[in-house]
Amino acid sequence: DGDGSTITCRDGPVWDATQLAPATCTIQDCSTAPGLPSGGSSWDSCTTTFGGTCTLNCADGYDGDGATITCRDGPVWDSTQLAAATCTIQDCGTPSLPPGGSSWDS
Repeated sequence: DGDGSTITCRDGPVWDATQLAPATCTIQDCSTAPGLPSGGSSWDSCTTTFGGTCTLNCADGYDGDGATITCRDGPVWDSTQLAAATCTIQDCGTPSLPPGGSSWDS
């Protein structure tokens, strides 16, 4: 992201040094990782500058580790990736009945 500076090519040909010195560009920075989704435990390996990524880790008992979000132009976190970064609680399902069993009590 720049400051919109303009520099002029002068007779010589040379760039105008007084205009060149203040011209700067700074990398866009999403600053901090966004809030965690339900069941999320951390964002790992985060680089918050433009093009950088963060990887989701889910808490024990949840699936979904490995979703990645990217810092985009704005700077903003990629909303499509962010919406897809979810942690889902693991479900063991109903256990099989032991021999001679007829049902499980709730």
